[in-house]
Amino acid sequence: MQAVPADADVEALLAGDADAVLVDGAQLVGRTTPDEQLQAAVSLALGQVRFAALLADAGIDPAAASRALGTELGVSALEEDDDGSGEAVAVIGVIVLFIAINSYGAWVLTGVLEEKANRVVELIVAAVPPRLLLAGKVLGIGALGLAQLTLLAVVGVGLAVTVGVAELPEGLVRGAGWALVWFVLGFAFYAVGYAMAGSLVSRQEDAQSAATPMVMIVLAGYFVSLIFVAPDPTSTAARIVSLLPPFAPMAMPARIAAGAALWWEVVLAIVLMLVAIVGMIRVAGQIYAHSLLQTGARVKFRDALRDIRADRAA
Repeated sequence: MQAVPADADVEALLAGDADAVLVDGAQLVGRTTPDEQLQAAVSLALGQVRFAALLADAGIDPAAASRALGTELGVSALEEDDDGSGEAVAVIGVIVLFIAINSYGAWVLTGVLEEKANRVVELIVAAVPPRLLLAGKVLGIGALGLAQLTLLAVVGVGLAVTVGVAELPEGLVRGAGWALVWFVLGFAFYAVGYAMAGSLVSRQEDAQSAATPMVMIVLAGYFVSLIFVAPDPTSTAARIVSLLPPFAPMAMPARIAAGAALWWEVVLAIVLMLVAIVGMIRVAGQIYAHSLLQTGARVKFRDALRDIRADRAA
């Protein structure tokens, strides 16, 4: 684009290399209608030139005015910007907790079933009460699972730093720590249920059907966390499911990792989870002690509860 006086030969200039000509500082002429971007740029430039001229006429130095108008704006924040690590840790945490709780819970079921099938449990129960045996099995496998998850968390955080992360993301550390806490709570809840399921059967062929109810509950927690919590951890649905004991072990740590859980929600979820664990231990522990020495056909859950009530009544 060229700026020319009013008497310039516009046609000759446009016949050359110029795409548009600004005539007398007021009229923009082109071979075809100039595009909107060019019109906007020329209008802005003309406005700046005229504004500078007005400042000069008023006795104001245009350079000083330009420096004043161009003062850089200071920017700060009370909270650090979200780097997106929290959401990533939330999704990964849900997957890891689902695999861990389901896998180590299956170990508990398999251990109980093998002891029943080999009749080893008859010798153990003669020296150790069934509830202590249940507690020892859950604590032993739970400690192993916690140690493996802790090692996984430490290695994961270490790799995140080693591969070039300049600063350790806060969401990563927070999510990994709370994932370990909720693994302990979730495993305590589900492992007792898996042990109860193992005590109801005596053959390996029945292990899968016995574990199905517990697997379905764990799967429900997994899908609920991915569907409701991971996309929007601040939604009402996410808040509700993160407080319910069957779903909390996967849903709440996901919300904590995303920075969406309030402190009282975390405390309430833990309290409700502890109450649910106590209730599960009371019910599952009784069925475990009642069915542990029964061999042969699978013992149905309803039949076990009925027998326990009958024994109490007697």
